[in-house]
Amino acid sequence: MGFHHRICGLLLWLLPLLVLAREPMDEIGTLVFQYPAEAKSQIALLEEEFRRTPATELNSLRLKLLKCELLLQQGDNEAAINLAQMGEATAKRQGVEYARPYFIACLADAYSRYNNVQVALPQLDTAVTLAKRYQQPQALIQALRLRGKLDTEAQNYTSAIEDLRVALDAYEGIQNQQQNWIWPPKPLIYGAMGQLMLATGDLDQASHYNQLGLEHVDSKGKVRLELLLNAAEIAIAAGKEGDGADYLAQARQLLPELSSPLELALGYSRTAAIELTRGRPDIAEDLLNIALNTFTQQQNQRYAMRAQGLLAQVEFAKNNPPEALRLMSQAIATAQQLQLYPEQAKYQLQLARFHESEGQFDKAFHSLDKSLQATIQAHRLMNQTRIQQLNTRLGQRSITAEVELNPLSSFPGQSNLSWVYSLMLVMISLLLALVLWQMMRQFSSRSRPAENNVPQSPIQWLEQAMQHAKRGGHSLSVLLLGVKTLDIQEIKTLTAAMKLRLRETDSLYLLNDNEILILLPYTSNQGADLVVQQLSPALAPWQDSKILLGQASMHQFDTSETLLKRATTRGMTRSALTTNPH
Repeated sequence: MGFHHRICGLLLWLLPLLVLAREPMDEIGTLVFQYPAEAKSQIALLEEEFRRTPATELNSLRLKLLKCELLLQQGDNEAAINLAQMGEATAKRQGVEYARPYFIACLADAYSRYNNVQVALPQLDTAVTLAKRYQQPQALIQALRLRGKLDTEAQNYTSAIEDLRVALDAYEGIQNQQQNWIWPPKPLIYGAMGQLMLATGDLDQASHYNQLGLEHVDSKGKVRLELLLNAAEIAIAAGKEGDGADYLAQARQLLPELSSPLELALGYSRTAAIELTRGRPDIAEDLLNIALNTFTQQQNQRYAMRAQGLLAQVEFAKNNPPEALRLMSQAIATAQQLQLYPEQAKYQLQLARFHESEGQFDKAFHSLDKSLQATIQAHRLMNQTRIQQLNTRLGQRSITAEVELNPLSSFPGQSNLSWVYSLMLVMISLLLALVLWQMMRQFSSRSRPAENNVPQSPIQWLEQAMQHAKRGGHSLSVLLLGVKTLDIQEIKTLTAAMKLRLRETDSLYLLNDNEILILLPYTSNQGADLVVQQLSPALAPWQDSKILLGQASMHQFDTSETLLKRATTRGMTRSALTTNPH
């Protein structure tokens, strides 16, 4: 008994070493979103330490990723693009394939800040696919958050709400990865969901999600500033002027915490836009002039253009048309030069409204026509991007269907251990010798890729998904459709229609001749309800047929048999579903 006590004591002594070895980068991974300047100092200290004592390849790679996010937070997008490309190439060369989606997401974020969604969206699709393939929920959440924000801006709300919902469902499992990388604080995802609800006009839900973000423990620094500005916009849109002013006052108190001139200028610009909405052009003008001066010094044409557009609105509000038209002309010229069609459309529409108010109908029509042409160009580019995305997803779907549900241990990259952990294993093996030989062999067998354990049947896929969800602490739901009244051709048509409406993370199997099984990883019971609503149009042609639809979410004690049984007992006809979705 004393021997076992000594071994346990040794493990307790070594475990803190492992925790301490990984803690600094985890801390930086949060600070880089909240306090970029403090994160920059800690990254510099780590770089100096790595120069004195060479780090492992994984730690060096992770430090590059943290630095990539830091560059984004400080507005150095070009440097972030270069570092992200180098990081992905390094990950490929070192065989650390599961690190690639993190660098691809960083690359996509940098392009999105240049308004280049034609590059950013396909890159995010690739990041999502790789994150699922290598079971990296931290990368999945980062990519889904960014894609959800871009879809919100493009008014593609259905796709945005699916991405952000999956990101929130998957968030609880991010700490269970064997190798940590980087993940956004949860308040940022709440904030993105709040902005989506604001864009759709659902102000109550927008306020609800944004308040969840403000109340979260990670709502600090730059993250909290963004949420407070969101809250001010939501309150003003809801007609709660007093609440909006209070949130705005809290936000302005946090502005000094922004360390870099660019971050501060962006904070001033957004605050000015809200002040302008509140009918306070004088305050907005002061903030915008400071911001424009910074943007001009840093030769940032995009941000300078947006500041000029807001200043033009200030001058219109002050009844100074000559200066307003001058600023608007400069903003339009920059938008044309950079081929920013949405901005062109917005500015030309503002000009059209001004000319119409002045009775200058010819000029108003001319500006309106230019706004229409810019809108057509913006939609054309977005449609091309969507078609490219669709083709990419269709091509990737067949490739990833066989691997997306494999457990974490199925991928060789995940078995790379830190040097501290390797040292611990060596010491244990020396102390226990032959006594623990059988235990070490079992550990080794668990660490080897399960290449020969590929599921062959839908039940095996379900069990595989349940094992992964239980091990990672993820949610998992299933849908079970009884289709015994349909013939073979109708079942094929139905499954094809449903596949088009399912998310990339979902998968569909023909369980037997009478039942269709749909697996919904990272999905709670409430999330499954949304998926059922999403599938409703696909089921509509068979509304008169007796199609039973069952739904269940996995519990820790569930087996595949009990989970399917609960889904079966909850089955209901399609007509019942339309009247009572729960």
